[in-house]
Amino acid sequence: MKIVRGLFILVLLFGIGYFLYKVDHEKGEFIPALVTTDSVYRFPKLTGPMDSTVIQPMHRTSWKKYSKGESYGVAILLLDTNDNSNWLGLVHTFKSFGIPFKIYTNVDSALKHDVIYVYPFINGSMDRTALNKLAQFPQHGGTLIAQCVEGILDPVFGFTSMISTNKNFSVKIADANNPLLKEFTDPKEREIRLADHTIFKESEGTYGYSGLMGNPLMVYPNGQAFLTERDYAGGGKAFAFGINVGYFAMVCEDARSMQANRTYVNSYEPALDVLIRIIKNIYTSSSKTAVTLGTVPDNKKLTVCITHDIDYSRSMINAIDYAKMEKSKGVTATYFIQTKYIHDFNDDAFYNDSAVGTMRFLDSLKMELASHSVSHSLQYNEFPMGKGNEKYPSYHPVVKSKTLTTGGTVLGELRVSKFLLENFVKDQPVVSFRPGYLRYPFSLPQSMQACGYKYGSDLTANSVLTQLPYQMNYDCSYDEELPLFEFPITIEDRELPVMDKRIDSALAVAHKISKYGGFWCTLIHPDILGTKYHFEEVFLDSIKSIAYVATMRDFADWWMARNNVQYYVHKNGAVYELHINTASPIDNLTFFVPQNWACTTTGQAITQTGNSVLVKNITNGMTINFAAK
Repeated sequence: MKIVRGLFILVLLFGIGYFLYKVDHEKGEFIPALVTTDSVYRFPKLTGPMDSTVIQPMHRTSWKKYSKGESYGVAILLLDTNDNSNWLGLVHTFKSFGIPFKIYTNVDSALKHDVIYVYPFINGSMDRTALNKLAQFPQHGGTLIAQCVEGILDPVFGFTSMISTNKNFSVKIADANNPLLKEFTDPKEREIRLADHTIFKESEGTYGYSGLMGNPLMVYPNGQAFLTERDYAGGGKAFAFGINVGYFAMVCEDARSMQANRTYVNSYEPALDVLIRIIKNIYTSSSKTAVTLGTVPDNKKLTVCITHDIDYSRSMINAIDYAKMEKSKGVTATYFIQTKYIHDFNDDAFYNDSAVGTMRFLDSLKMELASHSVSHSLQYNEFPMGKGNEKYPSYHPVVKSKTLTTGGTVLGELRVSKFLLENFVKDQPVVSFRPGYLRYPFSLPQSMQACGYKYGSDLTANSVLTQLPYQMNYDCSYDEELPLFEFPITIEDRELPVMDKRIDSALAVAHKISKYGGFWCTLIHPDILGTKYHFEEVFLDSIKSIAYVATMRDFADWWMARNNVQYYVHKNGAVYELHINTASPIDNLTFFVPQNWACTTTGQAITQTGNSVLVKNITNGMTINFAAK
């Protein structure tokens, strides 16, 4: 009788608990009291990771790192080497766009170059001898680029007065026929935003130039010049920007911009790209030996990465169908997998033996397996750092509602998910990470590095205002660059209309960024087949002629190797020698050379098409020769 009564009480309590769970869950407020044995999926005898994660303290990156090598490319004349000059923003965007450069701190050395970018300012407090040398540089045929110009050199740049203000929120192209600007035909290229005036009362500091000797290239809404150009009789030029381009790049890429993007995702927001493309155009039109690096492998026009976020039980099942389709088209994709072993508000504990079988199938088709965290929490950007000793199965991040997650840490999500993925597919190190809901704690870069990741896909391209990958910084700040890279998301599947109803708009974005070798990343949750599956099929068929399609890891490995390529041009009589140095071999890298150059080096898998030169296999110390036509 006691046994029967006890069973009755247990059943009654279970029924009440289940009723309360259903009621609260439907309200979006499922709050379990404790994580029980039944709510955690246990893999027998599996515990880990057993090592500890230690985040190293910040070590400031020195400008001297980029002061070595031959005097070639753009000379960045760094006049302020203190902690807050934001020169890393300029360096990282130059590297992404393939603009060669070298940093100097004295004028005489910089004068060896055809193009000098004075950073971060020019004003009357500078040494008068140095100012005079800079003033004479464009008069002798050189090209001088500066920003935030005030004082004695104003006439050198073609204006007579300057106003500093934080009330400028956008700029637009004023001279669409200028050769430097003719390529910008899209409305969002012709007018870019610096900040959102509906949210912020003030923008970042800007300089407006007036009393111009010629027409402005770009202007603010009030008519003052944002970008000036002065041409000199000997072919020299001087340009002045109205903002600190390096700082603007830094705040954009570190997700700290003032909401300059008009849309969050699924469209085209190229504000940062426009500014760097202009600088690139200035360089290539000003130097007779200007060579730049391509951004897409195999001399294609566009890099495409198809990525899938598996954060729902059904998605794990449908992933097999997506992978089969991708395999049939001869492409590979990246699968960001949530290692969800706890049943909570979000879903069942679907990271189980069945999920392991799916992962191994994906691996057999050469798909990349990447981390999509453990909890997939909306509060990940608010998580504490953690102690770095979190391990499965005792790490218990529980999503209790849309607004509450307990037990989660930044490090726990990274290290435990990586361990669980690598444990079951041992031949594929997990190097890519994407947080749930793209929630981005500013400590993420150094946390990823400490846990053994190399690549992140954590932000949308629109929110960072660039369609190219870029190097990440410690704390998303300004002082230390890390050997990690961000690969922003271009298109995702949550907006309406459904995906296969917006194929044309997605292709339009792809073609816009293909004009400058952009990176196109799509995020598709495989929670359904149908519309999303159809979108991917049609998109891949439509884009295959111009695109290089790869997993995030494969393209990122290539991009990291490209980041370490250094080169310079030496003129030896009538021969132009392109000398290439690289820390690691890299294949299928394109160099863009002057239009009148013809490659004379043969037998090294080199193909020239117009001004693009595709080199199949690059090794350290390689030299390629050219003759002027």
